[in-house]
Amino acid sequence: MAAKYYVTLTDYGSSLIAQAHNVVSIQLTAMVIGDANNQPYEPIDQKNRTTLVNERARVPIQSVQIEGQIARVSATLEAHIGGFNMHEYGFIDTTGQLVYIANFHGAYKPIISEGAGGELEIVTDIKADAGAQVLIQIDSNVVTANKQWVLDQLNSIKELMLSRHDIAVGDPFITTLLFNNSDEVAEHKGYGSWQKYGDGHALVSRALDSNEEAPTFMKIMGSTGGKFKHQLTIEELPKHRLPIDATTSDSGGSARPSFNFTTDAPANLKTEEIGADQAHNIVQKSIVIDVWIRTT
Repeated sequence: MAAKYYVTLTDYGSSLIAQAHNVVSIQLTAMVIGDANNQPYEPIDQKNRTTLVNERARVPIQSVQIEGQIARVSATLEAHIGGFNMHEYGFIDTTGQLVYIANFHGAYKPIISEGAGGELEIVTDIKADAGAQVLIQIDSNVVTANKQWVLDQLNSIKELMLSRHDIAVGDPFITTLLFNNSDEVAEHKGYGSWQKYGDGHALVSRALDSNEEAPTFMKIMGSTGGKFKHQLTIEELPKHRLPIDATTSDSGGSARPSFNFTTDAPANLKTEEIGADQAHNIVQKSIVIDVWIRTT
């Protein structure tokens, strides 16, 4: 049974094939679409044509995939193209003449303003003549991308970005999420082995060797020091004097400080104790996060 809708070489296209050989290709530049004045025809009966009966649109060819003796040619009618019934289409070369001509089933191509517009991709399989190579290529200067191709590329880029490891071995992963072990971190990140870093430690930048005030441990990467509480020593207390209040009373009840005696015995005066002998809390107001180091 003969195909109802098909594509065939025009006479012009046949002449190009006759002149071409294995290292010379026919360069297609665009797909043309028409309504044939709403009079469908058999492409084989119109092989002598170099243009469509009534061209309504022209779009760039997006790709040509060669699979053995088949060339798969793709082009897309964008959403703003339409408003007619598609009965004919074809492919032209750099001269603007039809190399291939085809018929279509007459579907109406709406446009956005009609409330039902959308892209329409037309994929055409062109078979080479018996024993011949497929000699079709496209003009790389006019290739465009349809919406689906762009979405596919964006998804590929997204997958690539997600697959990239944003934290290198030896770098920290700082998080507000609670993970119980390294495996849970690896599942969350999608890669690597991890080790819990720190145990209630504050993260501080490494001190320069020229910093004379910083303790030694602050100058060594990964070292620890300091503590949550510290018992102040006498040397660490602020320099100060404690007043001693010695009073006597006379018969009138008035009180005044008075030391009015002479003795060779040593004086041994003590003040009352103050304070509770508790360690000094040196933890500043904080917010807690978690840190893991990538090990592999």
